[in-house]
Amino acid sequence: MSDASEVSLPPLGSHQFRDPSRRFLWIVIALLGLILVGVFSARPAWSWFRTRRAHGLIAEAEKARNKGDWEAVGRAVQVVLRLAPHDPGVLRLVARYCAHYGAPSPHLQCRVR
Repeated sequence: MSDASEVSLPPLGSHQFRDPSRRFLWIVIALLGLILVGVFSARPAWSWFRTRRAHGLIAEAEKARNKGDWEAVGRAVQVVLRLAPHDPGVLRLVARYCAHYGAPSPHLQCRVR
């Protein structure tokens, strides 16, 4: 046999001899891991985003309150109550808004317009 007619085989560690089902299994495992991370981190990330947005609106509402624009404060109160209803900054803003309109108990009797 001559050297030209011999077929040289790649080494055993080469990618041509790897089992494609193992690669598929690793891809599936990686995708499942990403899905699990997404499922467990989506809700806290969304909550953090909503709270940050509410804090930005609170700052704008405080500027409007200092200027005496209570209609803008009322619109901000409506939005921030939907975004983060249990946040202390939101409750403080609602209490100031209700106190301006003379509501004796901001948590029970104030109606946000």
